[in-house]
Parts: sequence; structure tokens; C-alpha cells
Amino acid sequence: KDTTDRNRTSPIAFTGNKFEFRMTGSGSSIAGINFIINTIVAEALEQFADELEAADDFTTALNDLIRNSFKRHKRILFNGNNYSQAWVEEAASRGLPNYPSAIDALPHFIDSKNLELFTKHKIFTGQELKSRVETLIEGYSKIIHVEALTMLDMARQEILPAVIHFGDHVSKALLNKRACALNLDVSAEETLLKKLSQDTACLSKAIESLDQTLQIISVIKEPLSQAQAYRKKIVPAMEALRAPVDRLEVIVAKDFWPMPTYGDLLFSV
Repeated sequence: KDTTDRNRTSPIAFTGNKFEFRMTGSGSSIAGINFIINTIVAEALEQFADELEAADDFTTALNDLIRNSFKRHKRILFNGNNYSQAWVEEAASRGLPNYPSAIDALPHFIDSKNLELFTKHKIFTGQELKSRVETLIEGYSKIIHVEALTMLDMARQEILPAVIHFGDHVSKALLNKRACALNLDVSAEETLLKKLSQDTACLSKAIESLDQTLQIISVIKEPLSQAQAYRKKIVPAMEALRAPVDRLEVIVAKDFWPMPTYGDLLFSV
């Protein structure tokens, strides 16, 4: 059985003897990860070559090199479920770093060992590498800022009005049935209207919360602090806004919903 198959959903999968790149975003490039991997490989091969070329007995030195390299680096090997919490805990127990978001990882691009690596192989000067990190950090903030503004526009100008309109439609249906004086069962309309009212209120509050948080964070001057705030404050606020929208999408009539639903995107031709 191919144990590397667990990597199949990874954007950068190692499949036995090669790395495979999948699902690169339209605004992304594989150039960055390629020069990083190639530089790391070049450094490792140089270390191996230096050790073997200086050896009196090549075969013995090679066997020692393989054995010692495996002992030093075997902690990175894991053939279990890489997406489980158990692996997160296991990796921590092995002393492996875990950076769950880009903004957690980017500052380490200019750790001293990385600066030394890229300058040694003349990939970057120290200043070039620092400039690249600054650009990536600023880009991270700008992308989330634009996404948050877009989300607010969609929620305020399209989703909230549509939900209110549908709620008005259900309210009128409820009142009309009651006006018939036939003791008609209106429990379905009442239940639906109650859900609509609750989730509409949640939606409105989430819109205001995201807007206020965005205004506070957008004035932070220091780039890394601002990017970290976008990750820790804006992303959760966006997730909180999405939650009532997801609930409303499945109870608002199709004719009232202002955009394609997940069902439309997944199953329509």
C-alpha cells in the first residue's frame, strides 16, 4: 500500500520521490516554494558531498552518513493522519514547529539560519529577503481587508435586504392565513418566521461587529502587528458573519436569494 497517499489533499504533496503542486490560486505562483525547496536540497547535497569527498573509505562514510542523517531527521516522518489533532500533539512532542497560518510562518522566513542559507547560495541578499517578507506581510493584510470589505458589501446590500424581503413575504402569508378565520394551522409559518427573525438579527449584529473591528484594525501602523490583528480578529469576525448567512441560505426561498447557492454551484450544469 502506498502510504504517501495520505498527502493527496495537500497543496504540496510529497509522493514518494517527488513533490507535486496542486490547486495553486490564480494569484499565486509555485516559484516561491520551488526556490525554497531547491535551495534546501542544494544545501543538503553540498553537506553530503563535503563529508563523502573528504572520507578515506567512501562506502563506510556513506553508510554512516545515511544512518546518522536518518537518526537526526526521523522525527519529521509520519505516516498517520496528518490532519488529525493527534498529529498536532505528536508533532509538538517531537519538537517540530507548527505555524497554523501564513502570518505565523512569514516572520520566520528571516530567522538567522534562513538568512544564512539564502545568502550563502546567493539566492537573496539579507535586505532582499527582508523586503520580500515585508511585501508578503503587507499583501496578507491587504487581501483580507479587501475580502472583508467585499463581504460587508454583499451582506449589507444583497443578503440582508433579501432576507428582510422574504421575512416580510412570510409575515404576510401568516397574517393572511390567520385572517381567514378558519383556524388554519400556521405553525410552519410561525416557525420559519421565528428562525428568519433570529438569524436576521444575528446577521445584522455580525455585520456591525465586522465593520467596527475592521475600522479599528485598519489604523494599526506596524505591518506585522496589523497582519496579526487581521488574522486573529478579522478572520474570526468574517467566520461569525458567515454562520448566519449559511443558516439563512437553506431557509430563504430560492426566488428571494440574491446569488447562486452552494447547491447551484455544485450541482447545476
